[in-house]
Amino acid sequence: MTIDNEEATYNATNHLVKNHFKNSDYKTTDSGQMQMLDRRHGYEKAVLEYKLKAQILKIPFNETRDGKSKEFISNFLKKSKNLDALFFATNYLTQTELEELEEKLAYLIQDIGIITFDDHNLF
Repeated sequence: MTIDNEEATYNATNHLVKNHFKNSDYKTTDSGQMQMLDRRHGYEKAVLEYKLKAQILKIPFNETRDGKSKEFISNFLKKSKNLDALFFATNYLTQTELEELEEKLAYLIQDIGIITFDDHNLF
């Protein structure tokens, strides 16, 4: 079975907007893999359609394996204003940010929209 990554991300971003989450970010890696590029394009297409601001964090892939993605995410969150939804291109980025939120902003978990790609037992 294959997935249309661009369409899936586009539809997921639409879902967020239709549920009143209009200030989402999108976290991905700088990987040139087709599925990662398609996912980012789907997000960009949807926010453009709704005339929203795209907020994209591209973490160097080699930094995700070294556990440094938490620092990238933390710095990005400090600069991002009024986020009401978080969108992740991968499950390991989701896990990293949920850990970061639990440590610093646990109260937000109940109030924000969260979408992630990939299946994982944790979720």
